[in-house]
Amino acid sequence: MSHKALEALLKKARAAHKKAEPPAGDATLQLILAILSSNAPLHTAELGLDRLLKAFVDVNELRMSLGDELQEALGINYPQGRERLTRLTEALNDVFGREHQMDMGSLKGKGKREQREYLDSLRGLTHAMAAQVFCLAFEGHCVPVDERTLAALKEAGALEDNCDLQHAENIVTRSVKAGEAVETFLALHAWVDANPPKTWPPKPVATPVYTAPAAPAKKSAPVEEPAAKKPAPAPAAKAAPAPAKPAAKAAAPAVKPAAKPAAKAGAKSPAKAPAKPAAKKK
Repeated sequence: MSHKALEALLKKARAAHKKAEPPAGDATLQLILAILSSNAPLHTAELGLDRLLKAFVDVNELRMSLGDELQEALGINYPQGRERLTRLTEALNDVFGREHQMDMGSLKGKGKREQREYLDSLRGLTHAMAAQVFCLAFEGHCVPVDERTLAALKEAGALEDNCDLQHAENIVTRSVKAGEAVETFLALHAWVDANPPKTWPPKPVATPVYTAPAAPAKKSAPVEEPAAKKPAPAPAAKAAPAPAKPAAKAAAPAVKPAAKPAAKAGAKSPAKAPAKPAAKKK
């Protein structure tokens, strides 16, 4: 496919944004800026970076700060702020784990291929974010393309509808000279800021609400009709009262034996039998 439409668009963008200057800062600051500017206007990202740098002493304190503190410093209305700050924390922690400082000093003096592989392997960075750091911090021959830029190029007819991010970056990069990569990236980003695509951000896809299938109705046991109550037996006829027994005769009073006549005065009482002598001990 001919890319004349793309080349014409890039030429027009460079002519309209000649005065675009690359943002100042070392590789670590360019990393932060790349995270903040992905799928967002570049001037919005620069304002966000300025707020973060003013809220914390240095980048290392920014790295160790909590998500709520970062969100408050960046602003709650920053587009996709929470996701960006999560990526930022992951990337800065990865850099610190490799370098033991907040500076990518190990990349100085290395070849472009090694620099790009290092950036692509950092946690938290998308392919377009790593490409932007490579372009602006290390002057690599690369023109980053994020989802918003891809949508704008497709709407303008500069790229086919089935073109993905990786392929789009390769096509745009091959369309410019090595020394024009930084200028082209800044001009293209400014052109997208001035001509935002109608299809971005994409409309969220409605997630169908899951409805659990209704449980099968339980078969109710047949209701038994209460048995008919048996008629209560008729009360038995009360027996006629038995005739009253004659009252028992009163017992005759017991007769006490007559008392013995008292002994006359002077009468001798019968003598007692003499006691037997006690047996002698042998």
